[in-house]
Amino acid sequence: MTTGKVLVLGSNATRIEVQGGGTGPTGNYLNETVVPAVALIEAGYTLVLATPNGTKPHIDAASDAVVHFGGDQAAYARAKAFWANDPAVNQVHTLRAVIQEGLDSYAGVFVPGGQAPVVDMMQDPDAGAILRHFHACSKPTALLCHGPIALVSAMPHAREFRAALIAGDEHKAKNGPRAGPMPATR
Repeated sequence: MTTGKVLVLGSNATRIEVQGGGTGPTGNYLNETVVPAVALIEAGYTLVLATPNGTKPHIDAASDAVVHFGGDQAAYARAKAFWANDPAVNQVHTLRAVIQEGLDSYAGVFVPGGQAPVVDMMQDPDAGAILRHFHACSKPTALLCHGPIALVSAMPHAREFRAALIAGDEHKAKNGPRAGPMPATR
């Protein structure tokens, strides 16, 4: 018997802007995605993975190493096998689709880390709608490492805020999304 469903919000970003111009590779971090996902499944939850475009997140090559599993080769191999084969992370939905299907059936939402959420999740309006819903319903929201940047998507003008950050426009960035109560969505 399942404990309930947890929505996992993944990023589709594979490149990130770097200081001084240009881009570098990025993605979700393997251990920051898989370790919590496996723990949730072992606790009896069913996972639903959703991304902005409905394709499986890219794993950041920098995270694809045994060192991120405390040097434990078996743990690393299990994580790689889970990511490659488990239906929970291979049946991906779009953020829009999970919104349309309804969010009330989820027990919580989880946003894993890696730098990728800085690219797309922090400015995605559907991610913002999802996060506002979970906030309004007082349901658990877990965010790991760079995952908390996705909270910016719940604020007004998230795209403009991100653009100001990239441009180094301190005035626009300071006058971007404001802290405080999130507007409710229903």
